[in-house]
Amino acid sequence: MAKMFKSVRLFRFGKDDGQDGRGAAKPKFKTAWKELHGVPLTLIRNDALADAPAAPAPVAAAGQTAAEPIMAETLWQDRPVLFVLVRRPGCLLCREEAYNLSFQRQLIRDQLGIRMVAIVNQELGAREFADAYWRGECYMDSTFGIFKAMGEGKVRRASVFAALMPSVISRILRAMKSGLDHNFEGDASMLGGLLLVGPRDYGVVYEYPETEFGDFAPQDEVLDVCRQLAEDVAKRGTAPVSTTPWLVAESKPVVRPSATKA
Repeated sequence: MAKMFKSVRLFRFGKDDGQDGRGAAKPKFKTAWKELHGVPLTLIRNDALADAPAAPAPVAAAGQTAAEPIMAETLWQDRPVLFVLVRRPGCLLCREEAYNLSFQRQLIRDQLGIRMVAIVNQELGAREFADAYWRGECYMDSTFGIFKAMGEGKVRRASVFAALMPSVISRILRAMKSGLDHNFEGDASMLGGLLLVGPRDYGVVYEYPETEFGDFAPQDEVLDVCRQLAEDVAKRGTAPVSTTPWLVAESKPVVRPSATKA
């Protein structure tokens, strides 16, 4: 049976007529495209190590100068990027999501040409997370800029008591069967999410803000929109660089599909 996408799962495909497929006003993304620009990110692990999880991560050792930060927008200048915003590196549910997505790297990165980037917000456990669970490109967002962009300018947080919700407990019990290691170190209140952005001035294509602990984007849904984006980018070709990318991106149609395959 077909299922409807929630309003927080939106796509940027369709007719350029200011309406969705049903003739209704096009919905808006909660993630602020402009605010994604100018966010400094520090490298934790580069993509060259994605297939060698046992190798040391390319971060500064004790007593050495850390790598110079890069601006977030440099990541999507030449190709789309799938961002996984990690709530806490030691979180069992966060590690499970990252670990499962890492097995789709050959499809998403190699076949569809979409960069896969994990964004962490705290140093505690970041290297272990990047090496053993995400096993790919990972950056530190020390200013919480990416997280704020998804939260309409604010860091989204949940009460620690949210961990007692039946839905959260159910997810934890399921994840414990995976045998993945975890810990309780660090700030557990911040909420993560998943973002897919197109190359250059294409803009946000898909967003899935985590609303409660372990509420992650369905993997089949993520793979489906990645395929749609790859096909659309191939049809459009390389877009010209805009001097005001957020204005160009926000002028494009935002269309929510009526349904997807179950």
